[in-house]
Amino acid sequence: MRVDARSGRVLAEALRALAAGDGKRFDDVLWLGLGDRCEQAWRALQHGGYISDTACVFDLRLTDRGRDLLRRLGQDLQLVA
Repeated sequence: MRVDARSGRVLAEALRALAAGDGKRFDDVLWLGLGDRCEQAWRALQHGGYISDTACVFDLRLTDRGRDLLRRLGQDLQLVA
């Protein structure tokens, strides 16, 4: 998954919300931050194994792979800032 710096910040914020167990905030951050690209990002995260799908969209879980992505995003964003 490749993202620009701005989208990376949005994605990191959304993944942090999901790591804290807040699926609603995850969805809101993606939608507000990425707009029309929200669904594409959500599907890429799901198909890439970064989030696990459940019956309820707000009951998503961050996988170990997703936690690794969140760590990498944090490191990359510190280098850019």
